[in-house]
Amino acid sequence: MTPAEHLTKAKQFLNQAEIGYINGDDECEVCPMFWQAASHVVQAVARHRGWNCADFSEQQRAVWRLSEEIDDHQFRHGFFVAENMYWHSQIGFVRPFDDRDVAVVRYFINRMAALAMAPPAPISNIQEVAG
Repeated sequence: MTPAEHLTKAKQFLNQAEIGYINGDDECEVCPMFWQAASHVVQAVARHRGWNCADFSEQQRAVWRLSEEIDDHQFRHGFFVAENMYWHSQIGFVRPFDDRDVAVVRYFINRMAALAMAPPAPISNIQEVAG
């Protein structure tokens, strides 16, 4: 998939998840959609930057790397919450999520989407010469 295709999937999953959450659908059906949205948006950013991102550990490394680049360690929290939502749906005894968790994941996905759409930082070959 291209970064644009991953972004489209992320938005679709996020919209489905939020609608399901608002409608009070079963958490075991809603949580994986939040995770899929997070996973796709991370893959969009990673592919846009030429990074490997085929599995969870590579996605996690990409999030940590971005967190360092943008100097925002709270950024990792959104990925962690989305991951917990996934595990909640799989094993059922992870703590239930609430409106704050949904807001954290939404913020993470939207911020990642903005990074995926931003042009890569230019690499300058020009050296400054002291006057």
